[in-house]
Amino acid sequence: MKKNIIFLCMFLISQDIFAQSETLERVLRNDPAQKYLIQLPRHYTAQAAFPVLIAVHWHSGTAEQQINEWGFLAQKDSYILICPQFLEGYQRLERGEDKKLLAIIDEVNADFSVDSDNIYLVGFSGGAQFALRFAYKHPFLKAVCILSPGEFDPPPRSEQLKSVKYFIGVGEGDSRLPVVKRLYGVLDKKGFDVSFESFPLVGHSLHSNIKSAVMKFLRAIYSQ
Repeated sequence: MKKNIIFLCMFLISQDIFAQSETLERVLRNDPAQKYLIQLPRHYTAQAAFPVLIAVHWHSGTAEQQINEWGFLAQKDSYILICPQFLEGYQRLERGEDKKLLAIIDEVNADFSVDSDNIYLVGFSGGAQFALRFAYKHPFLKAVCILSPGEFDPPPRSEQLKSVKYFIGVGEGDSRLPVVKRLYGVLDKKGFDVSFESFPLVGHSLHSNIKSAVMKFLRAIYSQ
């Protein structure tokens, strides 16, 4: 009987963790062409402030894919998850996509209970290029996670950029490994707060080991 009760409790806990909250489809109020998705923590309440994780899709990706990639992990750690949907060329901020993301953050901050001191940005491949360029221009983020970018810009001269914590990750079987290592070397040499991790037997993919490392990195920062 006791074993059955323990099993039932474990089952109920697992069901609560795996349960996903509803994904909200939204458009910017001042730019209806700009769409984005939000996933709230299952136990969201306006009486508490929640950290924000922004996940940017890769070059040919979608916001829906980012919900699928990060939704469970964001739910597990009680993040408000934001996934914008950008048009081609977004990674170079050609159409002011950085300003659009700022407007999205402002809207979410106005409509939901956000811990504005804990806003994190993650991007893979083309999304990583966007994330790095965004962090350069708007260094209010607590941390940014750059995963397998195919190219990067050198950082501008600004001491404020060094207040952001950087995580750089790449698969050891990824052809972009040399580029990513160079990025780490550049940021490290310039005194940025940057961590680097490569993943054995992983190619150019958003592997579960990479995502787990990202969440571990963010968890450590949030607890500080």
